[in-house]
Amino acid sequence: MNMKMWCCVVLAVAGGMLCAADGGGLKGTVIFGGDAPEIAPTPVPPNDQPNCKCKEVANETLVVDKTSKGIKWVVVRILDVKGPALPEAAAAPQISQKGCTFTPHVIVIPPGSALDFLNPDAIGHNVHTTPLDFTNPPQNIMQGPQMPVFKYKGQWTKEPELIQVECNLHPWMKGLIVVHDPRYCAVTAADGSFAIKDVPPGKYKIHVFQEKLGEKNLEVEIKAGADADLGQIKFEKK
Repeated sequence: MNMKMWCCVVLAVAGGMLCAADGGGLKGTVIFGGDAPEIAPTPVPPNDQPNCKCKEVANETLVVDKTSKGIKWVVVRILDVKGPALPEAAAAPQISQKGCTFTPHVIVIPPGSALDFLNPDAIGHNVHTTPLDFTNPPQNIMQGPQMPVFKYKGQWTKEPELIQVECNLHPWMKGLIVVHDPRYCAVTAADGSFAIKDVPPGKYKIHVFQEKLGEKNLEVEIKAGADADLGQIKFEKK
């Protein structure tokens, strides 16, 4: 059996017939226009939050590399891709709140996926979600240290959407849940780069989102066996 036929068999088992060799790719780099901003860490008030176990936490809402000006944590989504069905996940993805920080800052989960919030801290947090398109229902759940795992259920993530998550008890705690097929979504690396592979050929709309700088809507044609290069996608300071 040759490699292409083997690929087709594997994807057929997963619920579709697209061969990776027949798909294309999308790549690019998201950069900041102008001088890289200085984002200071957020101080943690020692008298108010003695159990956070840290004096300051990194502000991850806008992270710009000083050399390349690449922006980290930018979400790039290919919209309305009709690909093979995703196999069911063996376990729910997780967000940790250790040290009064959401880790990872951005997480991508499939529509309908559960999501576990872990609280290893000796203090309580609250999981307050705000769907940015008002498509999925919001949640605001208190999670004390006696509740080390809060299971964010799949019925709260049925529709593709960006969902902001924060802790009202510790206002510097912010993160982003991306409800989207993970195969057709990317989160930029520290240098702002991203790459998505094995996309069915076609013309697509691309949504690029940065939580402090806003969004961009692009269009691209992805061809079989080739990468569509979006080049540099530049965000300017608001």
